Amino acid sequence: YALYICFTLLTFSVYCGNILVRHTEGSHWINLKPVLETLLDRGHNVTVLVNSASLYIDPTEHSRFSYQPFNGSVSVEDCLEEFIHFSMYEMDHLYYWQIHWRLDELIQRQIQLNMQIVDGLLKSESIMERLREAKYELLLADPIWHGSELVVEMLGLPLVYTFLYRPHQGEALWAASGLPFYVPSAMDMTIYSLWRVIDDSYSDPTTTCAMIGNPDLWLVRIHCKTAKLLPEALEEFVQSSGDHGIVVGSMIRNMTTELADMIASALGQIPQSRHSEEKPETLAPNTRVYNRIPQNDLLGICYHMNTHLY
Repeated sequence: YALYICFTLLTFSVYCGNILVRHTEGSHWINLKPVLETLLDRGHNVTVLVNSASLYIDPTEHSRFSYQPFNGSVSVEDCLEEFIHFSMYEMDHLYYWQIHWRLDELIQRQIQLNMQIVDGLLKSESIMERLREAKYELLLADPIWHGSELVVEMLGLPLVYTFLYRPHQGEALWAASGLPFYVPSAMDMTIYSLWRVIDDSYSDPTTTCAMIGNPDLWLVRIHCKTAKLLPEALEEFVQSSGDHGIVVGSMIRNMTTELADMIASALGQIPQSRHSEEKPETLAPNTRVYNRIPQNDLLGICYHMNTHLY
């Protein structure tokens, strides 16, 4: 009996939460899924808001997550067609200032589409009532797109961002502690002109700047595992750079042969370099080509003491 009492006193309860998720498409969703899987493994309930233009989620498919679909009044074509056309057929034929101007237009268009999606959610009385009745305890949101601030205001929930980043504003707006940075004015983009598009979706006297700086929590590096030691051959290559260090580049798969040759020629002028896909004719002896670097190895290289630029 005494042993039973001791055991009872040593036990503790684990609280399982009810979590609502607003995701962003593409790699952000792919990276967020393992985090949500971990939450499920720990006994939490996870419900993902899915709009009608979602590219990566089919709410009718079987999943461990619960889905709450809604009509965002936006089609997949609306989100992709114009940007893809610009990237593939327009960009190479424009002057620098024209690319700048066109990107500004496209970003404004993307923000408008995103706010249409948020508007579709907030104006659906049946879905909003369902979300209130579910008694969620927080909204876990990707900060890339705006509108999560409106959702938590309507539902009365705490807001947790999945990482410390926010496009279309300076870091000073939300007092983020980042490293100093410098952008030459010729390469700068006047993002302030885009705020009006977002502010129009908020009620007076609240502004975008006032709302985005007040999440309850920012999560940092939840998508990264601790880097393991590099494979022996790769570590030997990295160490061979000596005091010069190395430069790592990724996301360069769909590169034209001409551009690959130009980059390879430039990299050949520094002590170390690396490129993937077909081997460029101008590739220097000090350059290596990998068709694929495992994510953990890439993480290890990025944080390697010899890496000077990524």
